[in-house]
Amino acid sequence: MMGLVSALVYLLAIIVFLPFAFKSYIVEATSGGGHKDVVVEAQHVETGRFLHRFPLEKLASYGFAYGTIATVIILGFIDDTFDIRWRHKFFIPAFASLPTLGLYYIDFGVTHVVVPLPLRPYLGELFDLGEHASMNLPDVC
Repeated sequence: MMGLVSALVYLLAIIVFLPFAFKSYIVEATSGGGHKDVVVEAQHVETGRFLHRFPLEKLASYGFAYGTIATVIILGFIDDTFDIRWRHKFFIPAFASLPTLGLYYIDFGVTHVVVPLPLRPYLGELFDLGEHASMNLPDVC
């Protein structure tokens, strides 16, 4: 159970130090890029004058990584608390990898998974999870 304490400290450290990774973008968006005499117009306040410059794709990468780590920590805590049998633990990493799979789908459009050798005659070499997972999703474009 001490692993839980260190894992929670790690997650807290990620939250505390995340703004430092985006410091230049935050400074530019909040203070006009270091220019104190910049006057903010009403239309810029409503639409967000520097929002289009903020690297949301990098922030999404951190968010999905954080989600994966947090999921593994929660599943580890459940395993320690309820003493799950090994045959049930076998499927736990599949749930923990879902945020990472979401990141690959959003950033790269890749959701192919390499199939283990014994299952290749049935499923092929690659199995596309995105094709099956996004069948009922509306088109966002």
